[in-house]
Amino acid sequence: MAGSIPIVFGDYGFQGPSSFAVVSVNDHGIMELHLLFTHAG
Repeated sequence: MAGSIPIVFGDYGFQGPSSFAVVSVNDHGIMELHLLFTHAG
């Protein structure tokens, strides 16, 4: 199963890098999920 959900990095305490080499960083993104299910036993 695969999917994706939008996330706001600030909700998880993430702050973008602060370097002269980094022009800008968005405060949001997409988290992609890939789940693999197997039978137990």
